Amino acid sequence: MKRIAISYITGLILLSALIYHKSFREIYDIPKQFTLLLSNIVYHTLLFLHIPVEKKGLFLEQAHSILEIKDACNALILVILYIAAILAFPGSWKRKLLWSTGGVVIVESVNLFRIVFLSFVIEKWPERFEF
Repeated sequence: MKRIAISYITGLILLSALIYHKSFREIYDIPKQFTLLLSNIVYHTLLFLHIPVEKKGLFLEQAHSILEIKDACNALILVILYIAAILAFPGSWKRKLLWSTGGVVIVESVNLFRIVFLSFVIEKWPERFEF
């Protein structure tokens, strides 16, 4: 159990450094690219569901609201936590790759559903979001 905990913490540190460290972000900004990809997927999903939307960068403009997809919306931290946990447990690399890929797809699918659902609710009941 101690080895798994140490492996998990080490994995968290390494994955976080690889994704969020300034020197790596200067080469390729993974969080920004991940967020752009998510905003494009959300945009096309809303269009597919016949929800009128216009995309301007990371902003999705609807009739009653403007939704901004930020780095905090992309679930990348959850993906890091999940992959670090998968890598920490013993098993073959093939199984780790399979579970990591499947888990990332599930996490991002739930995140996509969350954002699309909020967009739908804001469009249908805008008065619920007036603070």
